[in-house]
Amino acid sequence: MHIGRSIKYIREAKKISLGELAKRASISAPMISLIESEKRDPSFTTLERVASVLDVPFDTFVALVANKPVTSDQASDRIASALKTLNEAEEKLGEYLDEISNERSKRTNT
Repeated sequence: MHIGRSIKYIREAKKISLGELAKRASISAPMISLIESEKRDPSFTTLERVASVLDVPFDTFVALVANKPVTSDQASDRIASALKTLNEAEEKLGEYLDEISNERSKRTNT
């Protein structure tokens, strides 16, 4: 799998829009589009930013660029790590929403 397709696949799996990735990585949306469509190769700086936003180890992208295969154990570990991160984020979001709900209830009751 090429790097651009990998970025697009991970971005879509994490339900991050192209525009949101561009904004959070401080890269133009057209450039992200060119990278994802394999029309441009990203610089290492761009890869670092994208990896950070997508919460993917930078070495995963470097391995893809170098066309170095990732072992199934490494892939499994990285997937497990990504799922753990997503679960933690979901828990934090739930806590945050509960706090907002509690604050609204307090305001309504006073």
